[in-house]
Amino acid sequence: MRKILAVLILFALCASVTEVAAQKRSGDDEYFDESGNIGHRIWLGSHFTLGYRGTTFYSLFEFGLSPMVGFKINDIFSIGPRGSILYNNYRESDGVNNVYKLNTSSWAVGVFGRVRPFPTFFAQLEYNLENRVDWVNTTRSEVSRLQYNSFYIGGGYNAGSGGPIAFEALLMYNVNQPVNVFESPLSYRVGITYKY
Repeated sequence: MRKILAVLILFALCASVTEVAAQKRSGDDEYFDESGNIGHRIWLGSHFTLGYRGTTFYSLFEFGLSPMVGFKINDIFSIGPRGSILYNNYRESDGVNNVYKLNTSSWAVGVFGRVRPFPTFFAQLEYNLENRVDWVNTTRSEVSRLQYNSFYIGGGYNAGSGGPIAFEALLMYNVNQPVNVFESPLSYRVGITYKY
């Protein structure tokens, strides 16, 4: 009987120590709670553009970055600013050993909103002011520019590996594409995010 009583007292003592330790950890969690700090709600991302087109007498190389900063309103909604810069390198040959080169850039600034109802899939709305190259004449170094407003609707996939950095792919559609713009209203994007 004494052994059973000793085991019960030992068990009760261990249980009370565990309960006290759990209460202490809870107090520590409140002390280190970041709910008052907005730093943990901010996430970063960037999409990349890399392209090449060419024919017998003409080539175009493109490289671009589109950084964005998101603010998590809650676990589902995010908003923030974004921008993009696209570098273009045109080369044209007249077929008589003359090669004409021209470097241009395009840019866009805007805002976006994201809804992430599932951990890996999201929908995005985006408004941009875009300034793009309309046409070029490499032999005379002439560039015509076009500036317009864009409104994109689309969705994407964000795949993380358990860490703060994740890969994402998006398919966006410009519902406000001007009729005099030759490019497709569909936009395919790939990039990375940090803390999304």
